[in-house]
Amino acid sequence: MEDTRTPVRKAISIVVGLLMLAGGVFGFIYMFLFSLPVKGWFWMAPVFVATIGGLILWDDMRSFFSRQQR
Repeated sequence: MEDTRTPVRKAISIVVGLLMLAGGVFGFIYMFLFSLPVKGWFWMAPVFVATIGGLILWDDMRSFFSRQQR
């Protein structure tokens, strides 16, 4: 299966993935260090954002490395 995304769309996807991953990680660290005790639902937001960012990057890097092996 060939990747039909344009180079601009791939670059935007990588940037969005990196920003989401970094934002989720920094949000989690900030909540861990500087917030009062909160419910578990609030902890799920930065973890969810970081996970989605990681999945976007995984999809981009997987297609990049599979293309390199051919």
